[in-house]
Amino acid sequence: MKGFDYTSNLIYSYKNSLNEMKQILEFDGYNDFEIKEELNLIKYTINNQRVIKLNYLLYLFEIKYVRITVAQLIQLCKEIVQKYYQMQQNSIQHNYLHLNRVLLKLDSNQESLSILPIKLNYKVHFTGYDCPFYEREDFQNYQINDADAIKSIVLEIINFIEKYSMRKTRNDQKFQQIIESLKSSIRESFDSFIQIINEIFQQYSNQNNEKQKLVNIDQQFEHLNFKRNKFQHSVQLNLQELQNKFLTNNNYHFYELNLYITLPLMTKEFRKSITIYLPQQPPQDLLFISIRNQLECCEENLIKSLINEQIDIFNKSYKFEWDINAIIKEIKKILLLKYQILEYFYNDYQILINNDVDIIINQISFLKKNIAQDAINNFIYDYQLSLNLLQLIDDSI
Repeated sequence: MKGFDYTSNLIYSYKNSLNEMKQILEFDGYNDFEIKEELNLIKYTINNQRVIKLNYLLYLFEIKYVRITVAQLIQLCKEIVQKYYQMQQNSIQHNYLHLNRVLLKLDSNQESLSILPIKLNYKVHFTGYDCPFYEREDFQNYQINDADAIKSIVLEIINFIEKYSMRKTRNDQKFQQIIESLKSSIRESFDSFIQIINEIFQQYSNQNNEKQKLVNIDQQFEHLNFKRNKFQHSVQLNLQELQNKFLTNNNYHFYELNLYITLPLMTKEFRKSITIYLPQQPPQDLLFISIRNQLECCEENLIKSLINEQIDIFNKSYKFEWDINAIIKEIKKILLLKYQILEYFYNDYQILINNDVDIIINQISFLKKNIAQDAINNFIYDYQLSLNLLQLIDDSI
């Protein structure tokens, strides 16, 4: 998006072999990523002026920050289904597809999206292959069949088209017929859905989506957009002001949350104002702070308790002198690395807003305890082996 001049990251875990993940990522074609092999993590880098998550795009469409034609959204559905076909042809299973794991990356010669309607050219990418939905309490046992996930995503987009297109468009009887044909065909089969889209485009003088509009249905390009033209510079200044205030030390997490909760206020201002655009600021919100505190804290009491539990187990068979302080110091170093997976909860501000805060905090706490338990068990076991070896050497002298 124009004015979204910041870089963010997406963090996902994986259980597949390294070679499998490399093949999947090569197929997907989104090249700006780093594999942290020792942690089984993938870290995507997102240039938010050129790349946007699908759920963010639909949110901007919902609040009317952006104007997108019916044809453009139908084409997006088609692109997602075709991406799924490519996955099937390459025997790739995702297992965790969702709106917030679909990326749209603009072509290199494509202008960035803004409050003004434009033609769109992009590539669709999927993220989060093989990564559970950690925000769910049942994440360990929950997967989604890829075909069901694609159908759900497409129906969600169609619902957005039906609900948030321009009022005059929604009131057109032909528009309602288009919506119904899309819904019925996607429920029937993906092939039927593609066929219906091609027929719609042909019927409304938009062969292969070359015009990116349906004649007599879409009016976004023809509409004068007087206020959007008038206030687009003021909107950009407002975005810059938000960035200067909240994007400190590249802390994009806090900035992104504040940006997206301010956008509805900005949209209302440039749509309703007549002469002057008044810069908007986010409402005060302590949600992020409580979650950030939970993510960043390292509970020393928990670590000590888990260490003592393991030591008690080994002391039933062996009697060693354990350097607790040295062990705690090493464990903290290990956890500092392993806790990187918790940045998953920064992937999507909507996870933080749309879920109960206590559930998210409990999920983070549960994950931290499991990670700490595994790390401590492994470390104490190795530490005990070292002490045992030293004891054997000492006895043999």
